[in-house]
Amino acid sequence: MSYWKFGCNWDGGNSFYDVIKQHSIVIGVKESVFEKESRILITEGFLVKAIAIVLDAPKEVVTDKRIADSLREYIPREDLDKRVTFAKAKIYELNASEQFEYKVQRGLCEIHEKDIIGKVDTIVAKSASSNGPSYWIYAPGEGGKHWEEFYKNGIMAIGWDYLGDLRNLSKEEIAQKHREHDGELEASKKNNAISCFCFAHTIKVGDVVFAKIGRDKIIGAGIVKSDYIFDSNRKSYTHVRKIDWKVKGNWTVPESKHFAVKTLTNITKYKNFVSYFLNLVGFGTLLAANNNNNIEALIDKKCQIILYGPPGTGKTFNTKNMAVAIIDRLDFDNDIMEYDELSDEDIDDEEAKVANEWFIKIESFIKGLSGTEVVSSSSMKGYYSLSTKINRKIGLVWLAYPSQSTGFFTVHLRKEISDSTYPKDVVDQLINYKKIGWGGYPSFIVKNSEDVERAITLIKYAYENL
Repeated sequence: MSYWKFGCNWDGGNSFYDVIKQHSIVIGVKESVFEKESRILITEGFLVKAIAIVLDAPKEVVTDKRIADSLREYIPREDLDKRVTFAKAKIYELNASEQFEYKVQRGLCEIHEKDIIGKVDTIVAKSASSNGPSYWIYAPGEGGKHWEEFYKNGIMAIGWDYLGDLRNLSKEEIAQKHREHDGELEASKKNNAISCFCFAHTIKVGDVVFAKIGRDKIIGAGIVKSDYIFDSNRKSYTHVRKIDWKVKGNWTVPESKHFAVKTLTNITKYKNFVSYFLNLVGFGTLLAANNNNNIEALIDKKCQIILYGPPGTGKTFNTKNMAVAIIDRLDFDNDIMEYDELSDEDIDDEEAKVANEWFIKIESFIKGLSGTEVVSSSSMKGYYSLSTKINRKIGLVWLAYPSQSTGFFTVHLRKEISDSTYPKDVVDQLINYKKIGWGGYPSFIVKNSEDVERAITLIKYAYENL
């Protein structure tokens, strides 16, 4: 993931911030290419007005007449027609208390300062989780050894005390501290870093937490009551939040519904699973009473209610939860996803999940070609086609497995074929194309769905013509 600063005053001219908001886009130039999932500071002068997450690969502005026309009074025609790119983006506007200055003169530049990156991650995490409660699975110490203390004192806490106060640390800084402490400088430490960052920055007041032991036991559930607290007076488990533990018990989860072996996991997007857990511990009725002003009593009195609000604010989701709480007799066995098949990365890193789907799509295409064979190594798969002309195996393509740190993977084409043999109109679109890649193969990194289609086009061309 990369971070960028983008100014809405082209060469010091009038701001086109309103155009950016209207179209939900970010602007770039061909020389400085951000990518899907990049995070961008949008500024007027030095003041950061919003933060954007890029949703797709940049395209030339001239490919969209509506957007180009909107920008013509702000950006010179020569730049607009030859240099300027745009991409759709999710834009988080900052309120007055969140806005800050980033004193860099250049209109578009990559950001490397760790304090700015940490601030961006924190704001995005809070903004993305602002609609309704999130739901978490949490381990109160190995084997639940701190559960009784935490339940009695109305807190939840995590270890890794050597990290110090987490409030000013980015995910990468947390991961690096883990690596240094454990003496494993080449290790990812991704899952530990995500747990710590989410505990300090992503969890919010009102979120629901299920306390667990291992992969198959829930021992309690509660509602978060405070922001992150670094309590240096505690001997251990110094990272703390206050929580109102509503229920306590011992519920065993069937093997098909086991959860990840991690300290902290966000399960909000698995809505059927959340409903199952709420129902299992009898927490649904309590949640309805606490968070919905006793809507059940209102339904008993009025027989009907109207829920009003914009999309994504939990109307349908919470109605389903209340229905479960009221009737308490639903059979979820046929409605719940095979959660045990999800890895930790699948749960916390949507990008890795999508990249794996891209990999499978390319692999499925290759396997559908007649006369192909496959060999595997620890880091990649190689596919060969059987040449009827010379009766020997010809290397068709190698696919590196998706990276655990970025989710991206590399396509390595035939070693003996020069880049000029492939269709120029497709190759020219591959901005990350290398004429001499790994082992001498022409290669490129798959970073978006368009790259997937280009990979398939090139593989098909090699299979049919080379």
